[in-house]
Amino acid sequence: MTERKGLTMSATAVENHGLNEQTTERLSEQEKAAVLYAAHGWPVLPGSTWNGRRYVVPATLKVTNGLRPWVARNLASADVATVTRWWSADTRLAPSVLLLTGEAFNLVSVAFELAQDVLATTAFLDNAGPVMYRPDEGRAYFLLQPGPIQFDDLDIAPGEVANIAPGKWVAAPPTRTGNGVNVRWWSTPESVNWRLPDVAVLYEALAVACRDRINSSAR
Repeated sequence: MTERKGLTMSATAVENHGLNEQTTERLSEQEKAAVLYAAHGWPVLPGSTWNGRRYVVPATLKVTNGLRPWVARNLASADVATVTRWWSADTRLAPSVLLLTGEAFNLVSVAFELAQDVLATTAFLDNAGPVMYRPDEGRAYFLLQPGPIQFDDLDIAPGEVANIAPGKWVAAPPTRTGNGVNVRWWSTPESVNWRLPDVAVLYEALAVACRDRINSSAR
């Protein structure tokens, strides 16, 4: 799997959201990502930060039980001014970047090996969308257009594919997890022009990947 580079803040994005180049140069990678997600309509939440030993809330340094948002999830926002305020609360520790599912996108979690097979299918390559990978879980996260998701009729082992319910938060790149590795993009939003594929695209890609896996094992 060839991983793509992280997000970049284009000059257009800077101009459209009231920032200047000098300001963006000072932003943490977390804030740059959070601003871009919000600017494209993805609801963002600030999360506790891994300080090398534990997760803490920036500014207060209050210890949290694992990675958690430190504002109520119903306050998730795609307002750039709100997001900027959250990320400027502490200049020492930047909040982790969390995204809320449901309103702007659906999310499907797929186990590592099956996810790699899916990304290699023509069905996905012809209609690719953003895909995150979380190394500590060994799972990829496919961002899709909002809508009903059903994969029960596919030949998939329990736990290989999981729908993330609307209203749940997920860690987004470049959030650092407790084992010291970052959530990262396998397919960046920029590389697909921030386009989200229909769930039918992932369904077809999963069906092809499962069929190829069955055929391979039968040889």
